[in-house]
Amino acid sequence: HYNASYRLIPSIYRDNAPFYEKEIFYDTISTIPQEVNGINSAFEILTKFQHFGTPTRLLDITTNPLVALFFACKVNSKDGELLIFSVKNSEIKLFDSDTVSVVTNIVKLPYDFDIDCKIHKVKDKKFDELVHKIRNEKPYFENLVVCDDLKKSFFVKPKLDNPRLIKQSGAFIVCGMDEVKYLPSKE
Repeated sequence: HYNASYRLIPSIYRDNAPFYEKEIFYDTISTIPQEVNGINSAFEILTKFQHFGTPTRLLDITTNPLVALFFACKVNSKDGELLIFSVKNSEIKLFDSDTVSVVTNIVKLPYDFDIDCKIHKVKDKKFDELVHKIRNEKPYFENLVVCDDLKKSFFVKPKLDNPRLIKQSGAFIVCGMDEVKYLPSKE
């Protein structure tokens, strides 16, 4: 990024946006329905939103160090920063991963959604609304949510289905939540 003092945090967690994440999600769909028409995946919708400047729980990254260097040098008045993540291929999720669906569908839940992985079990009613949202994009999804996955961030390889993602060798970090939805994952 072009500013070394930049906090590595998704835009939804800046300012007071997390309190309105669900509203931002549905309002944006209402505003640009032609851009998301026929897309059921919350992750794919969020990738579209990301490139329209809508606050999301995604962080843009690239797999190309030259692209990263370009963005780090984008503005001359600031000291840029180049971050390198060493991630095993086995730890990279694909766009259609069930885990990615679980974490990205958090966006559709009320801002006060909370979890306590010590109390809630994977088949707890606490997760019924989340499972219902996931089943809208994956009808086969079982009523099994790994509670700890909600509290993690994941590197995700998207569909390279638009010129901007292709040119930037784009990928994303999808950010989970802390104990409460409006606080970002610590992992």
